[in-house]
Amino acid sequence: MLPKSLFGNQLVAEVLTSHYVHGEAMSRICERLGLAGGSLLAMAHHTAAMFSEIVEQLRTEYRQAAVRHADETEWRTAGQSGYAWLFSTETLSIFLFRRSRSSRVAKEILGEEPLGCVLVVDRWPAYNRAPVCLQYCDAHLLRDVEDLQKEFPANTEVSAFTATLIPLLAEAMHLRRQNITDAEYYRRAQQLKEMIILVTEESARAAGHP
Repeated sequence: MLPKSLFGNQLVAEVLTSHYVHGEAMSRICERLGLAGGSLLAMAHHTAAMFSEIVEQLRTEYRQAAVRHADETEWRTAGQSGYAWLFSTETLSIFLFRRSRSSRVAKEILGEEPLGCVLVVDRWPAYNRAPVCLQYCDAHLLRDVEDLQKEFPANTEVSAFTATLIPLLAEAMHLRRQNITDAEYYRRAQQLKEMIILVTEESARAAGHP
């Protein structure tokens, strides 16, 4: 058993996995296991306190990564509106549950000192002051271009622009799935980057063109 725990390790793992991984409501878990909600919440808080130092270790590892991702989405807790924040790399994920969607939440993980490399985001303004270079998510950019295509279906200039840019963004998104060498990957990535910049920086007369 965990130190000072009233419940065995198997039960602790069952409750925490059911609630935090699979999203089962705590009230349903209480009913299913025949246990009081207050006892299970106390157990969850006790377990969280035991592992609190790990969060700082994960934060340090996250800040040292070459490429980082950050995102947030609406999340209700006990009927109260809030947000679930995700800060991730290829090997770790940090979740924060906060009532705010402001930049101060991002600062909890990113800090204020300059960081190297890149943070991939969806253009939410909370990340604009992050001490790191930003890269916008290709999937969000692709959706914006597709929306532009739908908004101006009869405009030939917009149609030509979107018809050129959409395949480039799609190819960039799927490049990592290609069974190619690192050297070939970087060569094609640089080529795609140059082509995307060329397309987006062309002069335009259409209102919908960026």
